[in-house]
Formats: sequence, C-alpha cells, structure tokens
Amino acid sequence: MRCEVVTPDGEILRGILDLEERYFEERDVEAEYVVLPTFFNAHTHLADSIAKDIPHLPLEKAVRDYKFRVLSDSPEEEI
Repeated sequence: MRCEVVTPDGEILRGILDLEERYFEERDVEAEYVVLPTFFNAHTHLADSIAKDIPHLPLEKAVRDYKFRVLSDSPEEEI
C-alpha cells in the first residue's frame, strides 16, 4: 500500500508498505494511508457511550465493575 509512515521520532517517510512480506520501501508516491506508531496508553472509551450517568464510585470500581457490566449486558446493536 502507498503510505506515509511516521516514525517514533516524528520523521515522515513516504513509500510502499507490504504487510504480508513485512517490508517498507521508500518511494515518491501519493499516499493512500498514514501509518503511526502505537500510543503507549492506547485505550478506548467504548463503555462511555453506553454507561452514562455513572454512579459516584471509586475510579477502579467504576471502570472494572460498573462499566464492564453495563457493556457486557448491552446488545451489540446499541453499542
């Protein structure tokens, strides 16, 4: 795929990335995609779209108990 790759140092490289063969070749191409390094604290707030108006709880209980339960009990169409 033609893409721009952003290195962990912020350098932007443009070229061809082959995910199956696991190689990147720099070329002067028009990018279709941008590839970024993963974030250290990458997480989602999916449960926040369902578990609104959370009761006042310690943070760990709110996330691990309440939000997890609400998300598990919600139909996939609602999520």
